[in-house]
Amino acid sequence: VSACPGSSAFFHAKCEMEASFTDSCETVQTEMIARANGENGWVDPHNGGTYAFTSTTSTDIAGTRTTGDGKYTDKYDFHFEADGSGCKVSACSESQVNSVLDYSTNYCNLHSLYCSS
Repeated sequence: VSACPGSSAFFHAKCEMEASFTDSCETVQTEMIARANGENGWVDPHNGGTYAFTSTTSTDIAGTRTTGDGKYTDKYDFHFEADGSGCKVSACSESQVNSVLDYSTNYCNLHSLYCSS
C-alpha cells in the first residue's frame, strides 16, 4: 500500500486498501477525478463531503475530503500502477484529528471515488 498521508493527531483512525481493476489506470483515475469534482451530478454518498486535490500526477492523487458539515477534514493518497492490461490501486485515508471510531469514514473516503455510481 502507498504511504499514508500522515496525521499530527496521536490517536487517529485510518484505512489502507488495495483494489484491482480491469480498466487502465488512466480510465480509473479519470473517473475518480470526475467524481471528486462532482461531475455529472455525482454527490459524495457518505454525508455529502467535498474532495479537494493537493497533488495529481499520472501515478498518484493526493488530497483532502471534508465532511458535509465542514467539521472534519481527512487526507488521502492513491497510487496507480499498471498491472497487465488493468490497474492496481493502493490507497490510504487518514483522519487529521484525534479519533478512534470513524464510522467507516476513511474507508468511504476511498471507496466512494471508484465504486458504485
